[in-house]
Amino acid sequence: MNNSLTHLDAVTATDLARDLLPDDEKWMAERHLEICAECSGLVSVLQRMYSITRSMHDEPVPESWIDAAENVFTAGMLGSIPSLPARIAQLITDSFYQPREAEVRNQTPRRRLTYVAGGCSIDLQIEAASDSGNIDIVGQIVAHDIAELSGKPIFLLHRRRLSARSTITQFGEFQMTIGRQNDLRLAFSLGHEQIEIPLDPILTWE
Repeated sequence: MNNSLTHLDAVTATDLARDLLPDDEKWMAERHLEICAECSGLVSVLQRMYSITRSMHDEPVPESWIDAAENVFTAGMLGSIPSLPARIAQLITDSFYQPREAEVRNQTPRRRLTYVAGGCSIDLQIEAASDSGNIDIVGQIVAHDIAELSGKPIFLLHRRRLSARSTITQFGEFQMTIGRQNDLRLAFSLGHEQIEIPLDPILTWE
């Protein structure tokens, strides 16, 4: 959280609910709760959830509670996204359709793609994780004002629900490991738009 006008992210909200924040960050977060009903409600729910689960010790948490907590996180973290006009990134290059040299054909499958949208380009490298059926994604966003993206989140959405998130570095880079599922998209905000990259067409290749 950078200032009082920014919603708490999931890590800050969770650490605040569990009383794990350093004093200075806790003070800033608590001041934010005084003026933000949405974040205040989110932290209140998390505090109740952690209080109950602590009292249950080793008993399993009911599945309905897990679903409810996930919905709270999704609403809290993505609440501003639906209000942004969505722009679907356009694929312009894909190494899958380029001939490979004979000496690299037996290496770990790797695919490189470039997209453009909203005055920026997005370079992705995807490859199968060596120890599982997951996919590793390494990306870099190139924009005129890269400082606008530094420190901002990039989300992995599964049917409009939050599946994972990463943080964009000062160089526009990010990375995450994802499972093979349908209806997956990367999403991040740039200016007054939400840039989306559908992943379904690129997660399976020979």
